[in-house]
Amino acid sequence: MKKLLFFILLVLSFSVYCFADGYVLSDDYYKSDAYSKYKSRSARKANPHTKLTGYTGAYYCEKCHEGAIKEVMNSSHYKWAGPVPANYLKDNDGKFVTGGKEVGKKYKIGNCPGAYPLANYLGMLPNKDGKMVGMGCGNCHIGGGFPPADFEKATFEQKNAIECLYCHAENYDKSKRTVIKVGEKDGNPILRLTQDMSDKALQSVGRPTNDACMRCHYTAGGGPLFKRGVDYASDVDVHAAKGLMCVDCHTKRPRTDHGMIRGAGLNNWAYDHYLDTESCVRCHTGQIHKDEIYNKCSAVACVTCHVGKTGGLVHKDFSQLHQSEKSGFWLFKVVVKDEHSVPVEYMWWDKTTSEKLTPTGGKNIKGSKIYPFKKYTSRIPVDKDGNRLPIKLGLVTKGGPGEDKNGNGVGDNLEKAIFIGEKLGTMANGKPDKPFLKESSFVGFKDVTEYFSVSHGIQPKEKALKCSSCHGENPVIDWNKFGGKNPVSITDK
Repeated sequence: MKKLLFFILLVLSFSVYCFADGYVLSDDYYKSDAYSKYKSRSARKANPHTKLTGYTGAYYCEKCHEGAIKEVMNSSHYKWAGPVPANYLKDNDGKFVTGGKEVGKKYKIGNCPGAYPLANYLGMLPNKDGKMVGMGCGNCHIGGGFPPADFEKATFEQKNAIECLYCHAENYDKSKRTVIKVGEKDGNPILRLTQDMSDKALQSVGRPTNDACMRCHYTAGGGPLFKRGVDYASDVDVHAAKGLMCVDCHTKRPRTDHGMIRGAGLNNWAYDHYLDTESCVRCHTGQIHKDEIYNKCSAVACVTCHVGKTGGLVHKDFSQLHQSEKSGFWLFKVVVKDEHSVPVEYMWWDKTTSEKLTPTGGKNIKGSKIYPFKKYTSRIPVDKDGNRLPIKLGLVTKGGPGEDKNGNGVGDNLEKAIFIGEKLGTMANGKPDKPFLKESSFVGFKDVTEYFSVSHGIQPKEKALKCSSCHGENPVIDWNKFGGKNPVSITDK
């Protein structure tokens, strides 16, 4: 059992080590020229915090912002879960999950890392030079190293560890945030995250900047812009060029809590505040286009014409590993494309979702419109029914696939990592889901195709699609997926 508990802490989210030779520290991304563009505009007009000193944790902020800790701990950013909207998420039988049920990444195998996040939360592994490297999904959680906890049951230490400055400090030094060992329990390391609690950070507190949001979202999926393959920056998004901040669209007005507002997304399950209308029309009201023909395109979503390309992580093979020359860590095989370099896939979507992450809808299906998606393929471990199995990432990161003693073409250590991943499960209650599992359900690998919603990287009207882009001689849309024939022929618009 002690070995099992040790594996709980020895973790890796591969989402920070997949580039070039396969290994780049996530902090290196944030020091790059490419990342510096997010720091180009402050969200501040006046800052009442400039004379504050001596930040000691979240309760320091509670002195003025009473109830903020509870708000944060009840948000999907902290919980990694939230209530599902009604008539939105379908189960494996195609039936809608009851609206209000708590769902989210906390309970789901991530399709990019191939693992449950809480079972791969924080860890420390030695690289080839013997230096201990902190890693894990918990690096992008705001609990200071503590996993998500229920507010009513949380200790003072858990509440005070909430990282207010990580989101609200414009001058936050990310190099001061790292995994450390603070003790042991039952022979296993207790790991936490250090924080930048400096006066410089404290005195820069205000509305979250784009830089603050991108501290986590920049490397979502494995590396810089891996997940969706589109950017929110002034050179590629018209809203960013106009100076709009992330929180301008994603914060409810008037603000009532620390929850975020979002529209439907194929791979967004948990919501604080669900926007069931087209997000664009919150600001773009009335007759949006001067040319009346575009205002009548009710079957086409706004983003379809204004998002043209994606990129990032387009394929991941969980059956193949290679060893990084830089770090000595073992990494899964990936295919990565530059952001905004791969044409999107156009598909009908009725704004519902399921575990398969494949858009459903059609011309005559209620609520359906044509949307743009990023296509992502992977080779995943499965059971006899074809269900995805989770991986204990730290095992293969350190030890690689291992020898194929079973003669089935799969390294024994990789098989062990899948078995341990299955035993641990979600770890949603802080304990393994199947601690007494005797045999692995793993039977092999299968290829799957999934899709990500794309809603950023919005092009100005001069670069948006025109009628002839889809209905002209060289259409960007594959009409074979829409009945096989272009319904109209247009060349002059």
